[in-house]
This record gives sequence, structure tokens and C-alpha cells, in this order.
Amino acid sequence: ALVMLVYGTVAVHVTDGPMWRRVFEFLQMFCQKNWWSNLLYISNYVNPYEMCLPQTWYLAIEFQLYVLSPLLLLPLVGNQRRGLVFLALAFLATILGGIINSYMLEIQAGGLIRLDRTREGTNVLDYFYTQYRASSFLIGMALGLLLFRVKEDHWNIRFSKVQVLVGWLAATSLFVTTVLAVSVFQDPLYVYTAWLD
Repeated sequence: ALVMLVYGTVAVHVTDGPMWRRVFEFLQMFCQKNWWSNLLYISNYVNPYEMCLPQTWYLAIEFQLYVLSPLLLLPLVGNQRRGLVFLALAFLATILGGIINSYMLEIQAGGLIRLDRTREGTNVLDYFYTQYRASSFLIGMALGLLLFRVKEDHWNIRFSKVQVLVGWLAATSLFVTTVLAVSVFQDPLYVYTAWLD
């Protein structure tokens, strides 16, 4: 709340430069107009194109998921197997929803900000909505359940050095591939194809 107050009032006067006022006055106006949606953590749905403190978009999603988490955890209380199936179905629905949204709106894959700046208007359409960002939260819930079971049941899990090495190689390969694969979509000559994006 304090940062929004500073953004909405005095921050524009803190420094100066050729682009400072032109850029920051928009942020100041958005904070003066939409401060309340940030405080309620609904800024990713209410005026998302005019978000006060746009760098905090993920806080709204996290808060919404924390509020909904009891509904996701209740099926795990009675029957953990049924609860895990429910989490898996919710995960698949989240992934499938994102794919359908990207396909229907022809949203190009790649980073949030493209080199040619053609994607900036679509950030909200596929990145700021909770239903498309919940997959990692659901994976975290499932892994939390796994860790709880390991601790409660005193599972003694040991990995051999080969298993650890294979795990690290797989994780590193996936990480590097994920980061470098975006360069394909950043190429100015890249043409949108629905099956790849």
C-alpha cells in the first residue's frame, strides 16, 4: 500500500530524464485510478491494461490461488487418491485452457516482450489470468502432499549416484532447452504457426 501511495503521488518527482515523465505519468495515473484493485488483489482481472505496479501482477494470482486452495485441498482430506486425480484433472484443465486460449487468439509463443515489440498487447490475454497460471501452483500442491507423505510415513528414500546424475542431467537439459527454445520465436523472420505456438 505504501509503494502504491508513493507511485501515485511523489515518485514522479524523484528524478528526471528524457523519458521519465512520459513513462511514469502513466503509472502514476494508473495508481491514482486503480489502486483499490491492487489492494484487493484482483488487478489481473479488473483493468489489467491499467494496472498499478504492473510488476506485481503475480501477487494477485498467488493470492487468488491461496484463497482457492482449501477447495483444492478438501478432496485430499477424505481420499488422497481421489484428491490426486482431482489435482491432475485441474492441472490438465489449466494447461488445456492455456493452449485453447493461445490457439483461438493466435497468441505467439515466446517471451513477454519481443524484440519487435509486437506481443506487448497480448500479455494480459494469456499471462495475467489465474486459470492459465495455476499449473505450477497445482504441481506444488502435489509435491507438498508427497513430502508430507514421506515425512508422515517415514519413507526412507535413497537414490544411487547414477540416479542423482541422471536427474541432474535431465533437469539441466530441460532448463537449457526451455530457455534457448524461446529464441526461435524471437526471430524477426518467424511466422506464426498454430501447431508450434
